[in-house]
Amino acid sequence: MSDLKVVEIREDNRVLVSEFLDTIQNSKKKFRYFDNRELECLENHLVTLVFKLGNRAVAYGHLDEDGGKVWLGVCVSDQYHGIGLGKRMIGCLLEHAENIDLKEINLSVDKNNKVAYSLYEKMGFILEKENGKSFFMKKRSFKWQTL
Repeated sequence: MSDLKVVEIREDNRVLVSEFLDTIQNSKKKFRYFDNRELECLENHLVTLVFKLGNRAVAYGHLDEDGGKVWLGVCVSDQYHGIGLGKRMIGCLLEHAENIDLKEINLSVDKNNKVAYSLYEKMGFILEKENGKSFFMKKRSFKWQTL
């Protein structure tokens, strides 16, 4: 996938996130981060990334500090599932975490999202706790290694 472009989101290109959110369908049911947030929340992210293939935004990821913790969020557009974009996005975010010397990253994933849970495990995230519908995972080492 040599034409994949990694774009760091800043104030002047925030529209890429809107375009991505407008194109996802079933993924939107699992990625609810923007359900109760406006795009202005991106200003507070440690990093926000979008992957583009040609002119199309196909994946999104962020590291967001909230409640004294850093949270990872990733979403891949439906038609691009299964080709490694989630793994690559997590790798980019872990590399950023290492560069800014983060000590840990948290995430939550729906219990019924077995594919995402498995990917997070393979990327070194450990189950910390769970509630009725979600698993909460944590990673404390950010050296990214190819699976």
